Amino acid sequence: MIAVGGHWATSTDFDVPATVGLRQTIGDTLGVGGIFRALRTFPVLEALAADMARPCPDAWLLNYTNPMPMNIQYLATVAPRLKVAGLCHSVHWTVRGLCEIVVVPQKEVDVLSAGVNHQAWILRWQHRGHVLYPALDAAIAAAVDGDPAHIRHAAMTDPSTTSQLAVDRIWQLCDEMVAAHGDALPGPLRRTPLAPRAR
Repeated sequence: MIAVGGHWATSTDFDVPATVGLRQTIGDTLGVGGIFRALRTFPVLEALAADMARPCPDAWLLNYTNPMPMNIQYLATVAPRLKVAGLCHSVHWTVRGLCEIVVVPQKEVDVLSAGVNHQAWILRWQHRGHVLYPALDAAIAAAVDGDPAHIRHAAMTDPSTTSQLAVDRIWQLCDEMVAAHGDALPGPLRRTPLAPRAR
């Protein structure tokens, strides 16, 4: 469990988006906040994977750090031989909470899958399947390729962000987030890519 940048960075993940009118309920797993938390966390995870490679290549890395799905996918990309498991308390408490809402005994509910935002789609009588979160693939591409444009692509594929901001505002927000987080981000990601042209 780590929080790169601590409380200040987490506050920044909410405060900077709020200045352009972006409201986030989950700023550590999804949305612009989740993307930037991931980009700060990825270098530490890669270093952990490298530290484990020689002395304990068969050990498991248990990740209890958000954004859990992005962290796990990133590790699978940069350290494919590493045994890694993502842990989340949300599945249990989501099941319990939903059971209370729909007045169903918890023992009558099967957990079928956990979604990328820590929501659980459960219930025997309603299976909605697994949801693909395209911002996950773009945020990982930003880190792996060192391409700052992919940060913007990740934000532009986040449904909550695109429902509240136009593309030029998303681009501007990402510029402001990069500036705010500064040295917490890898050097190549601190570059400013060319903004998309208005049509």
